[in-house]
Amino acid sequence: MKIDFHNHFYSPDYLKKLEQWGRRYEFVQDATGLKIVKEKGARFLGITSQHVSVEQRIADMDRIGIDIQVLTLTTPNVYFSTRKRNLTLAKMSNDFFAQLCQKYPQRFIGFASVPLGHTEDAIEELHRAAKDLGMKGVVLGSNIDGKHLHSKEFWPFYEEVNRLNLPIFIHPMVPIHPETMAEFPLVPLIGFLMDTTQSVAKMVYSGLFEKYPNLTLILPHLGGTLPFIFERLDNGYRSYVECQPYIKKFPSEYLK
Repeated sequence: MKIDFHNHFYSPDYLKKLEQWGRRYEFVQDATGLKIVKEKGARFLGITSQHVSVEQRIADMDRIGIDIQVLTLTTPNVYFSTRKRNLTLAKMSNDFFAQLCQKYPQRFIGFASVPLGHTEDAIEELHRAAKDLGMKGVVLGSNIDGKHLHSKEFWPFYEEVNRLNLPIFIHPMVPIHPETMAEFPLVPLIGFLMDTTQSVAKMVYSGLFEKYPNLTLILPHLGGTLPFIFERLDNGYRSYVECQPYIKKFPSEYLK
């Protein structure tokens, strides 16, 4: 069986709200007619027909031999508007994915999006998605409006995820200061990998996995650069006192 974990799909209503509520984003078309989304001039998303057509998605899966896809939202997920709107976006997307999974149970599995910028709302939607909608995990962006995922305000949410024993899929977000990557489309090519690397490294050094050792992370893009810099992170633990207060083992032990 072949399972495609990293793919992108959207509710048509989500895309409408993204354009309506995403005031910090610029929506343009490239020379081929593809809709492009930019932040501070830096391209980070291109929306194709495969992102919204269930029939085309299943046909493509059959053509290349994919049995099951795990459906998740990608950047910018549900963090880009007001508190009320972000919760609305999460519920909208989770309901849409749950309906697809119920209609095509042999083809799709859903992971929930939660408005982590407000932890109480995120916990509430996590419970609804897991218990009422039957979703099998949660997707988080690598930063929430510029805050990386080690931030203490998010820890009550991790406590619930740990208790429910749900995996977390971390999808990279647009890094801070994306304008430095605007000359070429470097946000998806380089920026995504670096933001995943930075956010998860901070999660390790912060002691998050010391406190919640059962948390399971799934990292796309080969884990950013993390598989290749285990030893550098261990050397940081050996060399810098700032890396030592919150963890008892080498970072590579948590990353394993």
